[in-house]
Amino acid sequence: MSLLENRVAVVTGAGAGIGRAHALALARAGAKVVVNDVNELTHEVVEAIVQQGGEAAAHITMTEGIHLPDGQLSGEAVLARMAEIQATDQQRQPATGWEQPQHELAKAMSGG
Repeated sequence: MSLLENRVAVVTGAGAGIGRAHALALARAGAKVVVNDVNELTHEVVEAIVQQGGEAAAHITMTEGIHLPDGQLSGEAVLARMAEIQATDQQRQPATGWEQPQHELAKAMSGG
């Protein structure tokens, strides 16, 4: 069993640079990765993860017109995308363990 098997990692700024490196490293360690950034580079990172045998999904954060403090809308959008991925994954393979990491992320983002 891999260190991060059945865990979800959400990496912001993962389209390039250190965020990309973190996303690739987390995938190599067995995590399913949500690749988040503000541009289309997310798709290239997802492709690289899939090519190395991992699982990933792209999430592009739209920043135009967002005036909420602390990226609230971005966080909500990432959680919604994770729920979509989880639902799709459960249809393919029930009981993957995604439920707990998503719950932990939601709790952390709400400050609880």
